[in-house]
Amino acid sequence: MGSCCGKSKAVAPQTKSNPYANITPPTARPESPKVTAAAAPPPDYSAVQRSTKVSLSPSNPLQAIHGYQDEPLGTLEEAIQPVDGQLDYASHYVQEAKTKCRFPSEHGLTRDESAAIYIYTMRWDKRYVSDQLHKAWVSGDRNQIRPWFRYLRLLKSALDKLPTTTTGIWQGTNYDERLNEKLSSNSTPLFTCLGSCAPTDDGLRDYLKKYGGQKTMLLSYESVGGKAVTGYTTSKTPEIIMWPGAKVGVSKYAVVDGNGSIIAHLSKKIEPPKQIKIKRPPAEKHFDCPNPNCGNHCRGNHKPQHCYGFSYIVHKCHHHCGPVNACARCSNDCCDLRQCHKCENRFCDKCCLK
Repeated sequence: MGSCCGKSKAVAPQTKSNPYANITPPTARPESPKVTAAAAPPPDYSAVQRSTKVSLSPSNPLQAIHGYQDEPLGTLEEAIQPVDGQLDYASHYVQEAKTKCRFPSEHGLTRDESAAIYIYTMRWDKRYVSDQLHKAWVSGDRNQIRPWFRYLRLLKSALDKLPTTTTGIWQGTNYDERLNEKLSSNSTPLFTCLGSCAPTDDGLRDYLKKYGGQKTMLLSYESVGGKAVTGYTTSKTPEIIMWPGAKVGVSKYAVVDGNGSIIAHLSKKIEPPKQIKIKRPPAEKHFDCPNPNCGNHCRGNHKPQHCYGFSYIVHKCHHHCGPVNACARCSNDCCDLRQCHKCENRFCDKCCLK
C-alpha cells in the first residue's frame, strides 16, 4: 500500500539522557602532611671529652702556682686580661660567660665566680680554655703560668663554695703505656692536677668504646676533694672539677678484659704527722765537793743557775804563763775552778758537779 502522505521522512533515533551528567564530581581531599619526629639533637660529649684527659703528675703541681692565693679577688675581665694574648676574642667570650652562667647561685657564687667556672668549660678555636691553662701549667715555665694566677684565684674562690663529692670520681683514656708504668710503680709519686671528672664510669666507658680503641684505662679518684660543678658549665652532663695537689696512691689495680683494659682506683694518701723532737734542756747539775772528808754539797731547791756551796775562781791569762790553777782531784789545769766554801779546795766542773 502506498502512503497517503507522499514521501516519508527519516526519524532520528532517540538518545537516552544521562541522569548524572549535571552532577559535579566530588573534589579530591588533599592528603594530610606526614608528621615526622623531630631529629634528636646530637649527644653532648663535651664534659666526657674533658674527662678523658688524665690529671696526674709525678710532682706536686701546686709548687708551680705558689703565690696565686695572694692575688686580689676581682672580676672575670680582670682575671682574664693577663692572658688575653693567649686567647683570641677573649673579651667576647668573657661577656658570653657572664651572660650564660648560672646566676643567681644557690651556693652563693658571685656572677664573676660562676662565670669563671663556665668559661673554664667553654671551647673556641677547637680548644677549651682548660686546655690553654693546662698547657701553660705543664710547661714548667713559671712565666707562662704566672699570668693565670688571677684567674686561678677567682676559680678557686668559686669552687670553695660548691659541695664536695664524697664518692669516687672518674677519668678515662685510651691505653697509655707511660701512664700504666706510673700506676704500676710503687716508687713513683703521684699528685692530682686540675681537671674534669665524671661522677660514674658509664659515660666514659661508652664514649671510649665508640670513639677510642679497644684497650682503655679507667681511673677512679677517692677522697681528693672534687667539686660538683653540674649546672655551672656549658654542658648539662654532670661534671666534677678536681683541684690539684692531692698525693694519691693506687689502692686497687685490675685488668678487666681480654684486650688488656685497666681499671685503677686511686685514693688520697694520708701522710703521718711529722714527729717534732722537743729538745729538753740538760738536767742541771749541783756542786758536790769531791773531798771525802768535807761533805759540803748543794742541796738544790733553788733557781736555775743559782747553785751554792762554792765560789768561782777564774784565771783567764792569755800571756806566757798559761793556766796556773789545777783541780785538786784530777790535777788538770783549768781556768775556771770552783772553790769549796768548807774545805777551800778547788775543783773543775767535771769533778765537782753531779
